[in-house]
Amino acid sequence: MPAVEPANLPALDTPGPSQEPGADAGLDLAGARGRRRWTFGAAIVTCLAVAVSLWVMSARAEETSRILTLTSQIDTQVTSTSARSQDLAAVLATAQRVYEHSEGQVADPATRDVLAQALAEARQAGAQRLTDAPPTSVTQARTLLAQATHIESSLDWAAEDLRIAVDMVQQSQGAQQVLDSREPVGNRTILTSRTGS
Repeated sequence: MPAVEPANLPALDTPGPSQEPGADAGLDLAGARGRRRWTFGAAIVTCLAVAVSLWVMSARAEETSRILTLTSQIDTQVTSTSARSQDLAAVLATAQRVYEHSEGQVADPATRDVLAQALAEARQAGAQRLTDAPPTSVTQARTLLAQATHIESSLDWAAEDLRIAVDMVQQSQGAQQVLDSREPVGNRTILTSRTGS
């Protein structure tokens, strides 16, 4: 057998031409795996962001729908409250005339004090106003609706209190007229005694 010279054998440490493509392929494969992990993570984050934005958009649409519904109810309540306010204004004008013309003509002056108090409270109730600014949240819309309902109730109560106070004054006026129409007993006795003498 012929002797093989070591100089003709390729060195084991130095990569040969067949090893270079394999080494690059291994590095590329590791990089692709890393990119796949990053792409997968980015896809999850993107899906979560889309889901959250869709949920937010849905929640906003639902809130907007609720606000519109409540705003419609507020408008209806304001219309009803306006009618009650006009009714109170008419009752207030009548009560004021009764108060002014009843001075010194009532059997019980305390009834005029009750009417004066009812007039003051009715004016306060009639001065209530609801804000014109449209609601920007469901909570604010609910608050405005509750306020409008409360205002209407207070107008009704004020008008009812005025009617009751006016009735009291008018009854007291009637009682005073009855008292004024009677002849005093003392005068008749005096007249009778003079006629008898």
